[in-house]
Amino acid sequence: MPQFWSSCLVVVPAVVLNLKSAAIMTSDGNWGGALGSMVFGPIVFFLILQAVLFYATRFLRGRQAVATFTTSRLNYVAGLITLLGVLGAAASRM
Repeated sequence: MPQFWSSCLVVVPAVVLNLKSAAIMTSDGNWGGALGSMVFGPIVFFLILQAVLFYATRFLRGRQAVATFTTSRLNYVAGLITLLGVLGAAASRM
């Protein structure tokens, strides 16, 4: 469940903050760029960051010290870092 909430924490602001630029991209016919900036980019970055955090922590602290991939609290850390990236990318376009 932490992975679901973290991904929602990333996707919802990404969609809301990129609506205007995505509308402009889709009117130009650039559907891939619109979907990439709204959904796929943040989700891919979140999953890669979460995998790096999870496996690094698992390597350093051992298998018993970390919960499974989807239930680990490292999902929240990866979600917050990705959210900061989404906010930064949206702010740089304004």
